[in-house]
Amino acid sequence: MTKRVNGSDWQRYFTVGDRYRCTLTMTIAPGGTPSGLRVEWEPDFPHDLSDFELADYRRQRDACLAEWQQQTGFGVALIEA
Repeated sequence: MTKRVNGSDWQRYFTVGDRYRCTLTMTIAPGGTPSGLRVEWEPDFPHDLSDFELADYRRQRDACLAEWQQQTGFGVALIEA
């Protein structure tokens, strides 16, 4: 699900497997420039995602970032460590 938060921030959440919910929030600075991406996990940060859950997270994260890029026209760079 996608929604606007705090007037201009962009937020999307999705479930990861059966155990987690992930919320991505893109902060939009005054003037409409993106200023950061926050990732929050419920009920807590996962330290042991299964291969299925990791693939599920990456698929949904990538779709979310592509949707945000399409809606805003801003580029997205993703670095995984």
